[in-house]
Amino acid sequence: MKDKYKIYHKILWLFFTITCLFLFINKTTLVKVKAVSEQDVITNIGYIQDGITEWNHISSSYSPPNQIGQIKIGRNAYLGYTFGAARNSSNKIQNGDTTITKDSSAGTGYLYNSKINIFINQNGYYYGILHQAANSFIGTGGYPERSSDTSLDFAYVNGNLAFNTKNYGILTNLKNKVFFTGIDKNGNVALKIGGYLTTQNLYAKILLRPSPSGAPIVQRELYLYNPKGGTQKTKFQIYFGEDTSIDSTGSPAVDDVPLYAMGNDEGLFMFSAKDPSTSNAKLYVTNDVPDGFTAYMGKTFDPDRWNMKGKSNIGSTTVAGGDITTPNLNYNLTADNINNGDNGRPAGSNLLYGKTANGTLYPVVDKNVKQDSAYTLRWDTVDEFNPGETLHYASTLGASLAGYSLPQVSKTYTNDTFHADGLNHIGDTLHFTLAVQNNGLKSLWSYNRIQDALPDGLTIDPDSVKYKWTGLTTSGSGSGQVDKETVHEVGTVLPSNVNGNVLDFTPTKAQLADKDKYYITFDALIGYDAVNNRDANGNITNSATFTGVNLQVNDGNELYTADVDIPIAPTNFKYMFKKLLRNTTTNADGAFTDTAEGKKDDIIEYQTKFSSIGSDSMKSARYTDTIPDGLELDPESVTVGGVKQDVNVDVNNPNSFWFTLGSHVNNSNITVTFKAKVKSMDQKTVSNTAIMTNVLTSANETYNDLPSSRADLNIAKTMESTSFVEVPSTIDFGSINSANLERIIPNVKTEGRLIVNHTLDTPFQVSVAYDNDTDAIASDGEKLVNSNDTVLFLNQGSASGSDNWQPLSTTGTSINADGFSGPQTNYDLTDYVRFNKWKLRVPANAKAGAYAGKITWSISDTP
Repeated sequence: MKDKYKIYHKILWLFFTITCLFLFINKTTLVKVKAVSEQDVITNIGYIQDGITEWNHISSSYSPPNQIGQIKIGRNAYLGYTFGAARNSSNKIQNGDTTITKDSSAGTGYLYNSKINIFINQNGYYYGILHQAANSFIGTGGYPERSSDTSLDFAYVNGNLAFNTKNYGILTNLKNKVFFTGIDKNGNVALKIGGYLTTQNLYAKILLRPSPSGAPIVQRELYLYNPKGGTQKTKFQIYFGEDTSIDSTGSPAVDDVPLYAMGNDEGLFMFSAKDPSTSNAKLYVTNDVPDGFTAYMGKTFDPDRWNMKGKSNIGSTTVAGGDITTPNLNYNLTADNINNGDNGRPAGSNLLYGKTANGTLYPVVDKNVKQDSAYTLRWDTVDEFNPGETLHYASTLGASLAGYSLPQVSKTYTNDTFHADGLNHIGDTLHFTLAVQNNGLKSLWSYNRIQDALPDGLTIDPDSVKYKWTGLTTSGSGSGQVDKETVHEVGTVLPSNVNGNVLDFTPTKAQLADKDKYYITFDALIGYDAVNNRDANGNITNSATFTGVNLQVNDGNELYTADVDIPIAPTNFKYMFKKLLRNTTTNADGAFTDTAEGKKDDIIEYQTKFSSIGSDSMKSARYTDTIPDGLELDPESVTVGGVKQDVNVDVNNPNSFWFTLGSHVNNSNITVTFKAKVKSMDQKTVSNTAIMTNVLTSANETYNDLPSSRADLNIAKTMESTSFVEVPSTIDFGSINSANLERIIPNVKTEGRLIVNHTLDTPFQVSVAYDNDTDAIASDGEKLVNSNDTVLFLNQGSASGSDNWQPLSTTGTSINADGFSGPQTNYDLTDYVRFNKWKLRVPANAKAGAYAGKITWSISDTP
């Protein structure tokens, strides 16, 4: 028995020894933590490129005070943004919160220090749009660190613990914070706080800056940097959450208002009151920003469940029902729609409705049966985040007061041609959309002008520009409420609004009410210059400017801009394709240039030179050219290399032609010339580009449409000139002896000529009139004819050539029954009024004398 005990004793001792060794090793691993200094943070967040080059570090050694940036809403209203508190005890705007770089603390329902704070500055007073803790002001008795206390802000989620600020809030675990101020490209204040995320061994930077559009919109951005020498991070998602409360008093009370969908999964909006018609302010959150969120959810505030909508309202005023489980924004994105929050909700729908586990639809409330508004945003799952890489996340928040418009502008494009590399290639056609939507409240925005100057390498199609003006009308109620789109107006923008490669258009009476949206669309071709003009990231950038007036405030035109980056693929098929022109009427031997002057009836000669200069050459192509409106092509004038070229003229457009080209030796020119006559009398600039279509290269690559450079003709205005150059001075009927007999005698001669100008390309008529009352043929005051009988006759011309004697009336008799046509200069019509074309009635009782009278000539357009 004793020996048996010894055996058990040895086994137990061995087990105990192994267990202690295991615990010792585990403990050693946990205490091995990297020490990070403030300088480490500054160095590492310096590797993050955020587009702002001039940052000013405000040293954390003396608790730097916060600063406030602001964007004009209109008149005395601004949208403000900062980290920390922005008011004093009197609710006036004030900066100077010195808690923003202190370590954050988190607990149930709160997260303190460094919090994002966006608000409205109304005549110098703080108008909150995020929930603020009681006494979260700067000054005696205040707790500025508690600003935006209940909001989650950014969160790094990689597990299924209670979803609260303590477990996942980035600020909770951000150490060695540093504060910077900067200036963006538009001269506006940018603010950022950086630090070391201890739980993940990452560097994080939270940035606040105005939207580059100029609208009262703030971008909230997070950058994560995995330092070189770090470890790969896998399977996590970034979230953002805010507890909203639109309030001008500084009260910490809950707001109890619903939230609504913007539609197209763009985000949400809310008002300061349950009834929008009685609301004084509005805010909206969107993903209209690079790296915007991919899922969103309106919810009621719950500090431990930012991924859930809230509780069900079962009808009680004191007790909430069970959890709303659908929709949600749980960690681990799945393919089904249940886990995507409010994605898919139509515009205008009330987001505070959801279903319980048994599928019953209820209004959403918090545990106190209030609709304490909040929202959560989520980005896609990150599968791998490697050392040396940077990740970026962003969303926007805009806000406005009643009576102020809030124009949100955008410029986007699509490319119907698929490429495996995801880039845009020369020869592709891009479809652009310029849009502006009024997201204001009880407002009216007058859309006065859109300007879009395309960068080199893009060629606009002036015939493709169209517009559409829409509005949203709310219908239904409760869970069935939606905003339905109505179309106010659609149409085509005239090509005359495209000057060269610049679209400059004034919408007609476009006064955009709340939720109205105005679209302008057009197409543009990518040419080789786009490859040459790429920036360091391989993009070309296009900017559009929108101009309008807030009619309720009427504080003058404001400009808003929208940019779009267009990634362009490199190519081995490099070419030069140049279009030039000259006015041969003013200088037949003048040099070809890219701009020329001209006027009606001038002859313009165009020259196009094409040369492939890369490693690949052209095997075949079709040359296509379309002369702009206002000119008339001479198809017989087309030459290639100085040799007359037979061309195919478009049966539907006589100003468009094409012909095929064969293989082409690199570094040699294909030179095409042709002539056109200016027909327009209007002052305008008309542009011409040639297109190489169906291009096949020596590498057997194909390109759809390669545009040439642009040649511009500035047409001077020609005054409309419908005039008589000369009219006959005398219609001579000679002399007779009447012998007391009535006679009708022909004229013996016509002195002078009848010559007219008619510059319009329209039918017209020349007429002659005689009035026996005011301009009678008379001698010494005695009329030749005193009765109402006809005095003069004209043999009216006609296509048949037969005699057609017509009496001259007071209203006019046309000299040619068939009229005349087209623009005519120095048009000689004397044959219609020569001798033997006139007859005069001489009555039997005519007295002897020398008779003279007047006839009146006129020229006019005819239908």
